[in-house]
Amino acid sequence: MANYINLQTHQVSTESEIRAAHPNTSFPVPFTVEGYSCVFDAGQPDYDKYTQTIAQGVPVEALPNHWEQTWIVLDLNDEQLADAQIQKSEDEKAKIKADIAALEDSVTPRRQREAILAIDTTWLADVEIQIGQLRQHLAEL
Repeated sequence: MANYINLQTHQVSTESEIRAAHPNTSFPVPFTVEGYSCVFDAGQPDYDKYTQTIAQGVPVEALPNHWEQTWIVLDLNDEQLADAQIQKSEDEKAKIKADIAALEDSVTPRRQREAILAIDTTWLADVEIQIGQLRQHLAEL
């Protein structure tokens, strides 16, 4: 849902909040209200989700009557950082497990026959080596 900025107070509100503040007012479709301007999404900045978080900043008037949301990148505190590192480890384990499953799924009976008929034994050996390396990395985590 879109946010709207009060042009006098610079208070940011949602459409629902504006409607609740003016219960006896009929608003046009599409929603517009005098004294407010729509706040456009400027897109969130890139950040490291394991060491940082983002928060909405104060909207800025990028062009006349065109307000855009700003974002602030904040470092995680020690407690959040510890939780994020646990999550990072879990995410890495999940990715490795998915990679192992994808490699195992690639070793179909048909692909095995094709490798044998083509005397392509390196392909099967390479897959087994990759799976072994991923399992070893997973055990180290």
